[in-house]
Amino acid sequence: MIMTNETLTILDPGFDALLADFDRTAMQRHKGTIYGLWPDLTLAYMNSAWTSFSKDNGGEPKIASAWNLGRHILAAMSGPLRPFYAENYRRCLAEDRPWEHVYECPSATLYRQLHMTVFPLGQGEGFLVINSLRQESAHPGIASSPLRELYENEHGHLVQCSHCRRVRRAGEDQHWDWVPDWVATQPGNTSHGLCEPCVGFYYSDQRMDGSGFAIPFQANV
Repeated sequence: MIMTNETLTILDPGFDALLADFDRTAMQRHKGTIYGLWPDLTLAYMNSAWTSFSKDNGGEPKIASAWNLGRHILAAMSGPLRPFYAENYRRCLAEDRPWEHVYECPSATLYRQLHMTVFPLGQGEGFLVINSLRQESAHPGIASSPLRELYENEHGHLVQCSHCRRVRRAGEDQHWDWVPDWVATQPGNTSHGLCEPCVGFYYSDQRMDGSGFAIPFQANV
């Protein structure tokens, strides 16, 4: 692992040559998270924003200790999103062309929309993933109270959308509420799905089963 002092860089030495066509100084100064992946989707590089973003959003020191070189990026995603990302990473490398995706990354108080560009590197040797902030504002959702009796399903689970982080009302599959308390601190009995608006707008080619959950992606993560 290589680490620099001017700005925090975490880099697998073997990945360094794959970044020859990119401005490393600009990547380090970029305010969005940038990271590199090997073809098996394990982390090979992270820019300084990787740790600064997690610190600003209450993720440190856990993120720095748990998320380092060699971790599988799909392990950072809830199950419903894994098939979508796994397939598009595969296509990006197989077709040797960049892949772009717009997604949400809300906090309990902020609405954030980001743009991700994934570049295939070398001769199918890896990926460079660049995330840029497109929009940030106070979250427009009408806050609902964290009343478990309204949201726990028959299995005792709260179902949160993996993308917008709204929570599905028990027995009302089409009704998802903004519960900021459960965004700030996710309950231990939370499971994940994708709400219909997010599927339609962001994941229209996502394979879904009849219950509103993505078909699980099987990977050793």
